[in-house]
Amino acid sequence: MGSLVKGEGTFAWIVECKYWDKKIGKDIITKFEEAAQVAIESYKIDYPTKWIFSKSGFTREAKREMERRGMLYSDIDQVNDLLNLFGIEKLRV
Repeated sequence: MGSLVKGEGTFAWIVECKYWDKKIGKDIITKFEEAAQVAIESYKIDYPTKWIFSKSGFTREAKREMERRGMLYSDIDQVNDLLNLFGIEKLRV
């Protein structure tokens, strides 16, 4: 987790990466949210951005849950598109 203090309040990205061979389900999203909440409270983060990466993607239920909670999420194709923009080697499948 990195943070930037700017004006009033603390901004931070809380990120989890799953390089698994199966899609991430809603249960993993719930666990990530719980861990993120601990970090938010422990570090007194005023403006958290929560992002989860999964190599194999997400179930429909997980996507709905992340959207409901306002989380960002990406699969390997989306991350590789981003890396390509910066000329960085793609992640291997």
